[in-house]
Amino acid sequence: MFAKPVNLENRILAYLCNVLLPFDIIYFISLPKAIHRRKLLQKEFDKHSIKDKFGNDPVWVSASNGNNPAHFIDNSIKRQNRKSATSQSEIGCFASHRAVWNLFKESGLETCLVLEDDVRFAPMASDVFANWDKMPEWDYVHFGFTTNKKSIIDTLELCHIPELKTLNKGSGMWLTHAYSINQFAASVFEENTRIQYGGIDWQLTGIQSKVKSYGFLNKGPIHQERVTFSFPSTIKHTQ
Repeated sequence: MFAKPVNLENRILAYLCNVLLPFDIIYFISLPKAIHRRKLLQKEFDKHSIKDKFGNDPVWVSASNGNNPAHFIDNSIKRQNRKSATSQSEIGCFASHRAVWNLFKESGLETCLVLEDDVRFAPMASDVFANWDKMPEWDYVHFGFTTNKKSIIDTLELCHIPELKTLNKGSGMWLTHAYSINQFAASVFEENTRIQYGGIDWQLTGIQSKVKSYGFLNKGPIHQERVTFSFPSTIKHTQ
């Protein structure tokens, strides 16, 4: 398909710089004050020529700071190992993703990629997007999830598709830094998050079973910069 790269970094560059990603639109979520994060993210976009399948640049969605959310927060449910009431940063993260889902629903487009502002594209992204036609029919694809025994539902199982290593199907995927959805998933997620009971990672593990959910385990094709400890998390986690 293309010349064998000298190293893994060149491999991802060789692919992504010449192939548009298979999504109708790409959104990235970032707080207005997070200027440094956006500068680094823009370098990542430029480095890999990240564009949607129509050749458009990713669209910035201003993140919520947790004030005046459009959804209701219910702290009445007492969960095991719950540290405290839902934090303001968890509310902001929750509200930000809901805003993207609604924006995408209004767009009328079929698919979108949702990114947070600390993502980086891993070398394996070249293989994943080069073999996107091997993906089973999906509503939701997570590009680098972790697992947690606190999941509401955990039905994860490996798909055993050679071209898509570490691809799993089912519920129990944590993290929201990089995922794709279609209109059906956007509607299901929005309808089932009008009341917030905790962090979005935790709550989505109880919703993923309602759609065709897939995800790449651990770092995956798109991982978080903070896994290298150069970016601290901006979320105060209560679960």
